[in-house]
Amino acid sequence: MRNRILLKLLAVGVLAVLLLLPLMMIQSTISERSHYRSTVVADIARSYSNAQTLNGPLLVHSLPYRTMADRHTKSGRKELEWTSA
Repeated sequence: MRNRILLKLLAVGVLAVLLLLPLMMIQSTISERSHYRSTVVADIARSYSNAQTLNGPLLVHSLPYRTMADRHTKSGRKELEWTSA
């Protein structure tokens, strides 16, 4: 009776080791892919978040623009007139 229990325990131990072998073989693939994933995430984050810059006010001169002004004619009528600056 005692030998049967030891035989069963030994069989369970052998089966456990046999099931652990494929897990150990896959572990390297899992760690490689997780490393690749973290590298890609860091690369994407680096490409989207460049250094921030602060620009002050820009002085732009001689841009053409037009304004509308009221003009009174000799007859006393009021007209709108476009003026260029």
